[in-house]
Amino acid sequence: MSWNYFESNIHNFSWNHIPRPCIERDDRCYSLLLKTTDFEDWRELIVNFGQCIYETSSQIPFYKSCKGDQDYVINAIENNIQIVFEEQTNENNGKYIEDETDSVDSNHEEEGTSDEDKEEELKFMSGNAANEILTMSYKNHSAYILRGNKLGIYHSSSSNISGRSSLYFSSSTSFDETISARQAMLYRDESSYLVLKQDNRVAHYDIEHGKIVDEWGIDDDNDALVSLAPTSKYAQITNEPTLIGITSNAVFRIDPRSPEKVVQQQCKRYMIKTDFSSLTTSDVGHVIIGSHRGDIRLFDQLGQMGKTTLPPLGGSVQSLDVSADGRYVLATCQHYLMLYDVMHKDYDDQQQQHILGYKKMFGMDDKPVPNILKIRPEQIMLMDEGPISFTKATFGTNRYNNRNIITSTGPYVLEWDMIDISKGEHYPCRMQKFDDHVVTVTYADNNIVVVKRN
Repeated sequence: MSWNYFESNIHNFSWNHIPRPCIERDDRCYSLLLKTTDFEDWRELIVNFGQCIYETSSQIPFYKSCKGDQDYVINAIENNIQIVFEEQTNENNGKYIEDETDSVDSNHEEEGTSDEDKEEELKFMSGNAANEILTMSYKNHSAYILRGNKLGIYHSSSSNISGRSSLYFSSSTSFDETISARQAMLYRDESSYLVLKQDNRVAHYDIEHGKIVDEWGIDDDNDALVSLAPTSKYAQITNEPTLIGITSNAVFRIDPRSPEKVVQQQCKRYMIKTDFSSLTTSDVGHVIIGSHRGDIRLFDQLGQMGKTTLPPLGGSVQSLDVSADGRYVLATCQHYLMLYDVMHKDYDDQQQQHILGYKKMFGMDDKPVPNILKIRPEQIMLMDEGPISFTKATFGTNRYNNRNIITSTGPYVLEWDMIDISKGEHYPCRMQKFDDHVVTVTYADNNIVVVKRN
């Protein structure tokens, strides 16, 4: 198993190799480097590598693709396109891992926590199940953690001496059986908790009453529900009843109150195999969809074709996030992240603003090329943790902090700074190792919340 890293300024191509235990007895991670002596050899390497990536992901011969798509893939591999980052002004900037990390692992005690709460937390943490899914509140920064058949709720407090917020255990509940969840989200003014289960049905848990009040699915025997999203990035703090959903070949609005669930007037089904895998929405309700093939579609409204399709680069899109204003799209693949600036270069004089790719299609020659964010091969070798597998990467979670990007792999939490990325730095600016596997990590306002396996 290997990962590649191109450095165009010095014509270096480096990669990692981790032997497969079932074939090779050597379990060490190796970092290797190939350096070309002149530009012509370097360019030939890039073009041939890009051709392999394109043909593998699209199943289309490279020579049959348009010049724009060929250049797109090659430019992405070279990774020398500098993204433009315009930071929104706000008195609170994102803080760093070193001094602002809250670890949800029951290893701390909050002043004022009762013996009953401590006993209930120990009960929640007991058993063979591991922490699975973290869902954060936008209203009060509480953390909801799904663990087997139990849901634990941690509240945010800033009562400690340092003044920074911390998370303390509040309550938990047990379901009749293990949920086997694929996804979870807060809903209807954060009064409810939705769980998309492995059997493709959605369990509706009422937080106030502490029980599942409904369970439903979409009526489509041929295509399972792949992912859910709120109708806009912060819709969970409103009373909005509808949701956005995708199957492998369709995107649609869901109204859980209706018998049919899927709103057919706002449903787009594709006749070709799109193989959708992930979904997210912007602050104003633009929809972004990724696929297992690696392409990404941008939608202005449901029921129609996406305005923009960004070509695949070889990796399956496992999850997506978007800045609140919709300008920056972040895709998580297993071994790397892709960061897009989807703003058109031209300016709309009538609207007095730049146009985003949701509203207007990009031309063949001006599709936004992503910045590929990776860990350096020599860092991977020193980490000595086996294959890289990123958890969902996210931006800062308020409307002003989109400056930082965070994800994890194994016991490591990694953070990128958009200012650094705009200067051509594509590897993490900060890394921190924990004592256990990190299940997920995200921002809560200006703090970082880390959920470990146990």
